[in-house]
Formats: sequence, structure tokens, C-alpha cells
Amino acid sequence: MSRIEGKKYWTELQKGNVESLGKLYDLYADELFIFGMSVTKDKTSVMDGIHDLFLNLFKYHRTLGEVKNIKSYLFLSLKRTLHKKSKLKIITVDDTEILNSISTNDLNSPSCESNIINIEHSCFIKEKVNRAMNLLSQNQQEVLNMRYTEEQSYEEIAQTMSVSISSARTIIYRALKILRGGVLTVLFTFL
Repeated sequence: MSRIEGKKYWTELQKGNVESLGKLYDLYADELFIFGMSVTKDKTSVMDGIHDLFLNLFKYHRTLGEVKNIKSYLFLSLKRTLHKKSKLKIITVDDTEILNSISTNDLNSPSCESNIINIEHSCFIKEKVNRAMNLLSQNQQEVLNMRYTEEQSYEEIAQTMSVSISSARTIIYRALKILRGGVLTVLFTFL
């Protein structure tokens, strides 16, 4: 579906059309879920947040205004909904992903020791990246996630964050600068 169809459904939702709410849900739910998982790793919270968002859209449909970018509006609304419900950090790296990717056959192979060393090294690096990420503000973490995980343009980021394009670029630049310094500091501290 196109942006034009999304705008059509939005206009119909403002009039109280329940079917349009369903169409908007179908159009954006998957992307909202992916975005929500970048805000918090709790699937249940994300799904609840999406449902709350759409329930509120219908509940307050009479007061909904015109929006230029429905997707950005929904992303921002979901982010606010999730932040109201919890104070979780945004980007974390989970060591269990690495451990789950290793089969029991790997433990019986001749290179078992090298696999264990690789796992420990990966866990070490991920821990350092997580510590460096904690040096960033929540806003900086979100912007980096939008840029590098969701591959959003600076224009989309600016619209979602309600800032100018140059401000979005500056936030990303400063976050990367902090990360570069933070990762090096954290690595040298623990080596």
C-alpha cells in the first residue's frame, strides 16, 4: 500500500471509520513491531503498546489532526507509549543469541576450544559495546537505531524525532563520537 492509501485511511479514521483503523493496523503493525523491539526487547510490551496505540487512535479519532507522515507519527506515538510503560534501555546486545547459535555438535568437534574462545571473545566485545551504549542518552540511542538498524533517512529521523534535518545529523555525529571514545575507553579499562 502506498502513502496515499495511508492518508486516505487516516482521513476515514478521523471520521470514525473502524475499517480504516484496521487497514492502518494492517499497513503499519509489522513495522511498528520491529521499531518497538528496538525500543524494548520485551515482545509483550511492544504488542501491548501497539494495541494501546491503535485503541487510543480510535478512542480519540475526533481530535486527530492532519499528519504529513503517518508512519513517523505512529512510530513516535508508539515510542511515547512504550516509554510511559517502562524505563528500559534501548539497544542491548544479548549474549544468548551467540550461545543459541552453537549446536551441541560444535562442542564435540576438534575445534571445541577455539569455538569457546570465539564465544568468550564475542561476549567480551558485546559487553563492551553495551557499556559504551550506556554512555549515550536515550535520544542518541534511538537515533542511531533508526539510522543504522532501520536504515531511515535523515529526513525520516528528523520527522520522527520532531527536529530539523541538521539536528538529526548532529545528534548522530555526536553519538558516534561518544561511542568511538567510549568503546576505546571501555576496552582499555578491561584489557
